[in-house]
Amino acid sequence: MLTTCKHRNIVTLLRFCDEDNEKILVFEYPYNAYLVQWLLDQESKSILTWEKRLKICLDVAYGLKYLHHEMEDQKSVIIRGFSTNSIALDENLGAKIEDFGLSMFIPPNQKFLYLNAYVGNAFYSDPEYRETRKLARASDVYTLGVILFEILFGRLASDDFYMKESESGLVDVARRCFLKGTLMEIMDPSIREHS
Repeated sequence: MLTTCKHRNIVTLLRFCDEDNEKILVFEYPYNAYLVQWLLDQESKSILTWEKRLKICLDVAYGLKYLHHEMEDQKSVIIRGFSTNSIALDENLGAKIEDFGLSMFIPPNQKFLYLNAYVGNAFYSDPEYRETRKLARASDVYTLGVILFEILFGRLASDDFYMKESESGLVDVARRCFLKGTLMEIMDPSIREHS
């Protein structure tokens, strides 16, 4: 799949080796690790200014747009296993999507795929896909929204810091705070004063 993906916001597959029982994929090195590591470390998180976070968000969105609408031969890829664990950061904190292990090609004239089983992380997965097994580009867009919340709040989707008993992740917390008009209260303090 990665041999057909050529975009600055998609990790580059450099080499492939298949000798005897050895199978090796060689990717470009994530110079600044992964977004999840930046969000978990307080010191690193403080370096992520509002401007840097916005650039990361845009990079991921451009990569997703490419996979959904701009690939050669009208191919389209749905990532399905998308999270902050699969966003590599380069030396300039540019974001690149990687980890296509659960990804699927979707035919050009098809809007969705019906799958036999749900596969993914419940904190990131589109509820419609979880319930109906109907996988669509919108499933990746939902996941992108979860990642945007993580970047804005400086917390992972599974973080229960602000969660009430009936809530099951950052999406529920964001929905509650949006309805109450209190989103600013859960925004990452290191960027709150600059927004």
